Amino acid sequence: METKIVTRHAGAMEWIAKHHLEFGDAEVIAHADVGDLKGRRIIGMLPIHMAAMCKEYWHLEMTVPADRRGTEISCEDMENFGCKISQFLVVAPGDFCQVCYEIGSWTHDGLRCAECGAPRKGQK
Repeated sequence: METKIVTRHAGAMEWIAKHHLEFGDAEVIAHADVGDLKGRRIIGMLPIHMAAMCKEYWHLEMTVPADRRGTEISCEDMENFGCKISQFLVVAPGDFCQVCYEIGSWTHDGLRCAECGAPRKGQK
């Protein structure tokens, strides 16, 4: 699966390179759109609606003090702020069966769950 890192911060790129060698070959992009996300593993700090578009979403998670928000953060700062990468499964309500909780498994016409046969939310 193709991996992309979405960040415009040099400190984040350095931190990932230092702590997560498994993402060393990932393409780094400053801004993402739908075409960058669909079907890919994404590492970054995306808005929730964009994280839901990813095949896999890995969030750069840290607690940034209020006085440092909106400023450039270095690799060392990220270490001091307890940065870690955590994988999240972000799913919009219409993308999973609300009976058996299967994700994205719909019949060819998209109206029923392929696993349990329940109608897709909003369908009768």
